[in-house]
Amino acid sequence: MNLRAQALALAAASVLGWPHGASGADAPAIEGLPQDCLAPQPGPEDAIARTRRPLTRVERELMSRALQGDPEAAYTVALRHFEGTCVQRSFAEAYRWFAIVAAAGHACALAAASHLRAEGLGVERDPAAAREGLRAAQASGCPRAYYLQATLEEQSPRPERRQLARELLERGAALDDGHALNLLGVHREIDGDRQTAEALYRRAVAAGNRAARVNLRRLDRYFSRHERRESLESLRARAQAREPPAQFALAQRYHRGDGVAIDYVAAIRLYRLAAEAKVPPAVEMLNLILSRADPRQPGGIDPAWMQRLAYHELATDERGKSRGVLQPVIDDDPFYGMAPRVDAPAAASR
Repeated sequence: MNLRAQALALAAASVLGWPHGASGADAPAIEGLPQDCLAPQPGPEDAIARTRRPLTRVERELMSRALQGDPEAAYTVALRHFEGTCVQRSFAEAYRWFAIVAAAGHACALAAASHLRAEGLGVERDPAAAREGLRAAQASGCPRAYYLQATLEEQSPRPERRQLARELLERGAALDDGHALNLLGVHREIDGDRQTAEALYRRAVAAGNRAARVNLRRLDRYFSRHERRESLESLRARAQAREPPAQFALAQRYHRGDGVAIDYVAAIRLYRLAAEAKVPPAVEMLNLILSRADPRQPGGIDPAWMQRLAYHELATDERGKSRGVLQPVIDDDPFYGMAPRVDAPAAASR
């Protein structure tokens, strides 16, 4: 066992009270990892939900290896405490394990511990210390650290912090981090740049992000094949011919900036025309827009509210049938896909 692994084993033993050097055979039973534990695993490609399978012998050895100084095994133990996989979910235990592995020089463990500190999960909240840790993790080569810091900066009302968040997402996306790619795609979609958003979602799917698969399916469902095929000129001609469905479809294009520059005034004018013709989603959208009219803004339009409504889940389509359109989503597990997750006894200690 090298010095780094030895230091890790000593730190883990001091935290958990397991004799240093104990083997898998003579070690105490691992509390919370019973023989019949069912471990969540990534589900099929078309679902974010996870399937379940019986705990394997290799998984029962995982804690033993972690306590003997295997940093990647200890990192996996930390992730499992965070997720509640085969152990009772505990942010405090996750933080302790992440901190132990971070002390041994593991960049992504440092990023994870810093995120928990940023959110106050299992440890006292300290955004300044979290930023410092996330910057160190970025410098040490953990791609997810850019996304994690971006989510911290986005909580600030200060424009410069929110701009920094975008820059951090760009850096994480350049390193093909799936979470950064997907969240950047969400921002681009909200900005009205659906083509760029779709390209980012595809890259995020290739990087293993689950939410990006949902976002791609939602785009395919929301923007029907008919709408994709119809040219903007054709849609304008139909709207000018006073076809209510075309007026509504054109209103949405102006609303989202889909193939045209965003124009909220034009969008509202067309929504009104379609609503007067009793097009159900146009009536619904117009009511939503007017529910937050702001007399201080030009034309009474609240730009922030219009932006949020651009991909709002409308209850019905043009014929009054259920539409069920989803809004952009992000992965609810900030650490999902943060490799390596070690499950094989052959994994080398470092």
